[in-house]
Amino acid sequence: MNITVPKKIKVSFVYPMYNEIGNIEKVIRSTHALGVSTLDAFEIVVVDDCSTDGCGKLADELAKEFLELRVIHHEQNRKLGGALKTGFAAARMDYILYMDSDIPVAFSDVESCLANLNEPFDILIGYRIGRAEGAMRHIQSWGYNFLLRNIFKLDVRDANFAFKLFRREVVSESLHSEGSFIDAELLLEALRRGYKIKEQGFQYHVRTAGVSTLGSPRVIPQLLGDLMFYWRKRWKRPLQKSRAVIFNADDFGLSKSINAGIVTSHQQGVVRSASIMVTGVAFDEAAQFALEKKTLDLGLHLTLCEGRPVCDPADVPSLISHDGLFFENHTAFLRRYLGGKISLKEVEKEFRAQLNKAIAASLHISHLDSHQHLHALPSVFEIVLRLAKECGIPAVRRPDELDASMSAGRPMRTLQRIALSLACRVSKTRIAKSGIACPDQFFGFMQMGRWDERSLRAAIGMMRPGITEICCHPSSERGAESGCDFQKETETFVGEELKRILKEENVRVTSFREAFAAAVV
Repeated sequence: MNITVPKKIKVSFVYPMYNEIGNIEKVIRSTHALGVSTLDAFEIVVVDDCSTDGCGKLADELAKEFLELRVIHHEQNRKLGGALKTGFAAARMDYILYMDSDIPVAFSDVESCLANLNEPFDILIGYRIGRAEGAMRHIQSWGYNFLLRNIFKLDVRDANFAFKLFRREVVSESLHSEGSFIDAELLLEALRRGYKIKEQGFQYHVRTAGVSTLGSPRVIPQLLGDLMFYWRKRWKRPLQKSRAVIFNADDFGLSKSINAGIVTSHQQGVVRSASIMVTGVAFDEAAQFALEKKTLDLGLHLTLCEGRPVCDPADVPSLISHDGLFFENHTAFLRRYLGGKISLKEVEKEFRAQLNKAIAASLHISHLDSHQHLHALPSVFEIVLRLAKECGIPAVRRPDELDASMSAGRPMRTLQRIALSLACRVSKTRIAKSGIACPDQFFGFMQMGRWDERSLRAAIGMMRPGITEICCHPSSERGAESGCDFQKETETFVGEELKRILKEENVRVTSFREAFAAAVV
């Protein structure tokens, strides 16, 4: 579930605040300067937990100065856990960095940490180097971490230290604690769901203003009570696998109109992944967008029909027609394939050339699929799996829609879907042995060019636990094929109704990179 994190990432800074009049202005100004100098995009979320010293009003005044700052006010005090849950729910960036408002970590150390992120991670947590809070606080902390290690096998140095940087999806599941157990609960829930926790030491700075509400022995009964509640109600119960969806847009680079639809669906909607065609006439434009924005996860849309090969036509004669181009459609390719007239060595040569072209353009590829799903042909699938494993690409598409397809009143398309699904099942054992990942479920073959709110609601309703890929084809133009409306797909994928359906069904939107990529080429 790990991903490779670029040095510039998008971060929501979340600060719980209770009576921090002496700290909050410095925190906000320092965080803003840090975000401007280090990050691609950022926001600051301050949760005023019903403070009585005027710090909430001060934060509101600072929000007029800093557009990136949002202040949320609690009408009644909800303690640390309640404030953090409010802040996490309000966060809009890809990553959340939670720190205390009393500045326990120097901002120069935080800047160094963010600027030098070069390892895959799900969660990065800090631990204190040096302690200046007295022997009793040290004993309490040691005993608490001892309990967490021995009861839950949570082997971290300092579970409650207020420096935690994590992907926003880590807190997509509900957290219970309203008190200081929230730190451990966040880590334990992440651990149960398979996320990897990394640690980094930070020189600890004692607070210079305000009074800590967490160091008192009075918090211990609630902390232990929350620990036991969590152990009984959550830890001992089997984990229910959640549902996540990858909206993957195909044909990126095929034309300018398709590029426009995909860019709109990504920037304004739910499309986080796209499959790029290096053989497309608008490939350079698509690649430029991907390199500049760095937010769109890319797969490689391997091509064996429609367009021009990357290889010299003389090197792949079985793949081309008399004009030096690929065969005009998948049907023409299939006829030659079934007739034994396609050279698999030439298929591999062309696929390698397409992959090399993507790499030469500095594109980071997280998954492989193909134009018209031709990679699902069993012997071709073997080549794709071999290339994925060789190049460290962690996932491929498996377009098996047989068990959960929606009828679209298209008999020929239905027969093609059955044949495609059967081809996928022939390769099922090979996929398992390869170690290459696939989404658990696939939709999109029957609905190509026909996705709307009604069909998406039906697909989401049929989603099983795990990760589902929904293949789509947004465009700024309607399309020539009867019944298809690619422009409407774009409108659907940016619409508020789809977002409402996903929230209503408790389905998380992800990407191939987030879901599978331990490394990408």
